[in-house]
This record gives sequence, C-alpha cells and structure tokens, in this order.
Amino acid sequence: MTLTNGQKVAPIALSDAKVTDEAFEEEGTVGGFRLSWKSDANKNNFSTYEIYQLNDDGSKEFLGASNINAFFVNALKRGKNINSTKFEIVPINKAGESGHSVTTSVKWPDNSLAKAAFVADKTLVTIGEKVTLMNQSNLASVKYKWDIDGASPATSTEKNPQVSFDKAGSYSVKLTVINEKGQEDSVTQTELITVIDQPVELTNFALNQSVQVDSFTNESESGPKAVDGKLNTKWCAVGPGKHNITIDIGKSEKINQVLIDHAQKGGESPDMNTSDYTIEISKDNQNWTEVVNVKKNKLGETKDSFKQTEARYVRITATKPTQGADTAVRLYEIQVLGQKKS
Repeated sequence: MTLTNGQKVAPIALSDAKVTDEAFEEEGTVGGFRLSWKSDANKNNFSTYEIYQLNDDGSKEFLGASNINAFFVNALKRGKNINSTKFEIVPINKAGESGHSVTTSVKWPDNSLAKAAFVADKTLVTIGEKVTLMNQSNLASVKYKWDIDGASPATSTEKNPQVSFDKAGSYSVKLTVINEKGQEDSVTQTELITVIDQPVELTNFALNQSVQVDSFTNESESGPKAVDGKLNTKWCAVGPGKHNITIDIGKSEKINQVLIDHAQKGGESPDMNTSDYTIEISKDNQNWTEVVNVKKNKLGETKDSFKQTEARYVRITATKPTQGADTAVRLYEIQVLGQKKS
C-alpha cells in the first residue's frame, strides 16, 4: 500500500481472465480476441489496465490499455509455428504501481491441413471450348490432382488447368489436394460443366425484373436500379450488418452465371467495391442453395459461374460491403445469365 497525496492507495488484484470471443481470418494467421477479467479495483485506487502479449522467449509486447474490465485485441498476426498465444492483464493503481496480474490464452486453429476448393471460369460451353478450373484451395495445399470426366486432358496436376470436351453432356470435376505431410482432402462438383453442340447467347434474366432489398438510401438508389441495365444508377443501402437483394426473374430458368458491377464500375473509389458476398438461388423464395461465396474481392466487375441450375430467385448478400469499415453496399448492375429454354 502506497501513500499518494497523503492517502493510502491499495494495490489492485485481478482474477478470472478469459477469452470471451474470437474470430480468425487469413486461414488462421490473423485473429481478433475479446478479453475480460474480474477486478477488485475501486474509484480510489484504479488508474488503468495494461494488456500484453507474452512471447515464448520470455519477452512481452504491449498491446494496449483499457479503463474497463475488457479489451479487444484486433488483427493479431500469428507467428510462425505458433499454436497458442498468452495474454497478460496488469492492473495499475493511482500510484503507478502494478498489482496482481492475470493471464489467459487462445489456441490458434490448425491450418496445416489441406482444404480443397475450386471454381470454373464458365460452366456452359460448346464442344472444344476451353474451360479454366481455378484453384481456391488453402495455403496448406501444395500438390494438386484433378479428375475431370470426359475432358481433354482428363487428369492434371497443374494448379489451374485448362480443359475442353469433345462431346455434349454434363461432366463432374474432382480436385484432390495434398499438404506437406502428405495428408489429402478432396471435393467433387457433380455435373459442374454443361457442354452443348452449338453456341448460344446467354440471356440476362434479371433485366428490369422485380427485386426486394433489405433497405435503400432513397428512391434514386433503390433496389430496381441494380437491374435497370444502366451503369449510372445503383442500389445503395447503409447501416450496420449485412445487406441483401433478391431478384425474381419471373419464372424458373436455367441459370449459370452472375455478373456484378460494383462501386468502381460506376465511377466510385475501388475502396468501395464489395469485398465479401454470397449468391444463393431458389425455386420458391423459401428454400435456398448457396452457389457462390466470395471473400476479399477487390474487382470493380465480377463474374461468378456455377453449375447450370433451374431457379427463379437469386439472392446476393454483401457480408462485407466495402474494402474497409464502411458498411454501405453499392451495386450498380446485376446480371443473372443463363440458357433460355427452347
């Protein structure tokens, strides 16, 4: 106990430190953590809490300070070969003295396992037309094996192979990935590629169709502006959280691709381009199937292809509407493309 201005200042003791929330990004190499703890501090002795990261070599790194019994560690980078990270919370009283500190730790996810994922640049092609299979497997995947039904070549170990087909039909694609330890993971997309005899011009089924949105800023930036065929109009919604737009294309059609013009295509900053979004399809506006899940997009114009499927409704949800903290979504035009029924 120390005298300050003639008054006794008691040391502060902490207890029950814990990680109450955690979120991982960049394949488990970056994390955000909310820490909380109990304290016997009072208004007569409390000054602040200091939060440190404790390193394996015995050193510690100052992360920040808090005047409440909680702290958020934002965008902490994971060190090489690090499986857990320990945090220390140190109470400081009005005399500047450190009290009884507490520690808590977080376990990082195992990101050494291979995880297979891929998309195709197009899924409706003619005989002999090239298709590029684009690998989206995680960083732990270092070797690849493709098995493509009916394709030339039918197998490949390239990361992003190009293939073609010499007969009409629907063809499945399987990707197997292997990590440095020889562990495998595989994914198969059944009847992903549809091959037809003669080329067809894809129809934009979304043009001037009915839409529903979660919100919009004003009538000049309402939902229908995203399907009016113009690049000088947009749908814009503000506010926290996700934003979504549902397009009713009128009746069930064969669709296989969605084109989106983001903020940059309309003349705005690239920072306003939608970063993360999903695309879902439905026949009845009740039962939905996710066909596209995009993370960290930076482009002003995106083209997402998926297995040709009959659907009437298409829902796009912006889960991270911009490149930064701005939560306003800005979509200038959406095209839902497919093969018109004969």
